[in-house]
Amino acid sequence: MLGSGSAGIDGAHLLTPMAYFLSLGVSAKQTPMNILARLNVNGQGISVSKDYMAAKAGINAASMKDVIAQRKGAGKKIAMVMTFPGGTHDLWLRYWLAAGGINPDVDEAVLLADRVVMMTNGPAARIGEDHAVAMARPRDRLKALDMAEYAAARHAVVHFLHERYRNPTVGRAA
Repeated sequence: MLGSGSAGIDGAHLLTPMAYFLSLGVSAKQTPMNILARLNVNGQGISVSKDYMAAKAGINAASMKDVIAQRKGAGKKIAMVMTFPGGTHDLWLRYWLAAGGINPDVDEAVLLADRVVMMTNGPAARIGEDHAVAMARPRDRLKALDMAEYAAARHAVVHFLHERYRNPTVGRAA
């Protein structure tokens, strides 16, 4: 931080990603910062609804994959919430889900992109698949759920990710 001698402050209590956002200049002027100590994580945790109790999710979220797939297959919306996008809770939630093989960004990628490019794994990673999203703009999130084009694009992305997760050599470019 700039320090009180340079019209700044000498210390602060803030949410984890704020120091990084300030250093990168994400929403304002880039301000160099140092994190000298992290005292605790304030007893934070991730809570799930009773619908997921049978999955017995703990440190590993992978046990929730089947429940999420069943709920989505039944047309039920999956809602993951956090205090603010890009914040500590958002990052923890995304990391926890991704570490369990659950990709929280598939729906966003399909809804927002005109094409979704998926990479193979490893140091020699290459383009594994490249899918065009054939949907007119502007895209309405609720209407997209009923569109065959959205379902087809989402299915292609999820299928690629699941096949790669089960067998890392599937789809690997030569």
